[in-house]
Amino acid sequence: MQKLIKISALSLISLLILSGCGKQAAQPAKNSSSSKSSQVVKAASSKASSRQSSQSVTQAKTTKPAKTDTVGDALANLTTKLPEDTATQNNNELTYSRFYQSNQHWYWELSSSKRGVFAEGQVKSLSKQSGGYLLSMQSSAGQQYQLQLTWLDDQHQSYQVQTSYLSISGKYSADYANQSSQSSANGSNVDTKNLTEDQLIDWAWLHYAPNVRSGFGREDFFFMFNQEDDGTVSVDIRENHDSKHMRAAHMARSVAPRVATYRVNAKGELESYDVAHNSYKVVATQYGE
Repeated sequence: MQKLIKISALSLISLLILSGCGKQAAQPAKNSSSSKSSQVVKAASSKASSRQSSQSVTQAKTTKPAKTDTVGDALANLTTKLPEDTATQNNNELTYSRFYQSNQHWYWELSSSKRGVFAEGQVKSLSKQSGGYLLSMQSSAGQQYQLQLTWLDDQHQSYQVQTSYLSISGKYSADYANQSSQSSANGSNVDTKNLTEDQLIDWAWLHYAPNVRSGFGREDFFFMFNQEDDGTVSVDIRENHDSKHMRAAHMARSVAPRVATYRVNAKGELESYDVAHNSYKVVATQYGE
């Protein structure tokens, strides 16, 4: 009986040992599976993160807006009033072109000493064209038109404007201003006894300009010719209350006050009318002075 109990005890101990060994053997396998699973999860997470990062970079590249020329970029260097080339002038009328900014909008105007500002418009939009720009314009009267601006030089400072609006087509450059000033500076090249209307206007304006208040310019005046009793021709300088600056100053648009009168006498001298003495007095003896 005792021998049987000993055998049973030994059997029980053997079972317990075998059971413990089985658990120990199975445990490393479980840990190995868990470790492998963890590595797979980490690798997948890293791959997903890398893929997401790549997608973010790709999206950033594809959504970056392309740089385009704005109206300001295109016209910022064209605010100087440029004279017209003699080759494109009509009836020897010298016109001036300029772009300017006012109240965060861009405008264009064309003027002459005889007519003042006679063409204008707000730049509504601009698109780049081969060799220049196409501008969509709207005049102060509401008329819409297209204006083609074509560069005449590599520095983009001289240009040609062409539009069906008032059938305008002309070339404008600072070089033409230099040529004009050089010609005017040499009085011997001008016959003061046979001046053209534009020459008389230019000479008269040269003397009156110092009297003009800051903020106003030649485009804010217009010029009218009169036949004097002695047969000479005089030119009145009058305020153009319909100009941009005059309107901004709230000047009465129903009047155009005369501010000065000039004429050239028989000797070819420039005279200015003296209102106080009701007579003319000589103010220059040579053209351009």
